[in-house]
Amino acid sequence: MMYCKVEKMIETMDKVVEKTLHLVTPDSLKYMDSDNLEMLQLCLQLTEELKEVVKTEAEQLDRIEKKLDKLLSATNKIGA
Repeated sequence: MMYCKVEKMIETMDKVVEKTLHLVTPDSLKYMDSDNLEMLQLCLQLTEELKEVVKTEAEQLDRIEKKLDKLLSATNKIGA
C-alpha cells in the first residue's frame, strides 16, 4: 500500500536531515550569515511539513484503494 512506501520515504528524509545536520558544526554556525541560517531552518521546517502532508495523502489513498477493492469484489460477485 501507499503508506508503506511513504514510511520508507520518510525514513530516507530523516536520514538526509540527520546527515545534513552533522555537517553543521558550531564553527560553521559562527560564520553562517542570517540568511543562510534562516534558509536552513526553513528547509528543516519544510521537510517536517512535507512528511505530514505526504502521510495524510497516503492514508487517504489507502482508504480509497480499500473501498475500490470492496466495490470491485461486490461487482464481481454480482456478475458471477
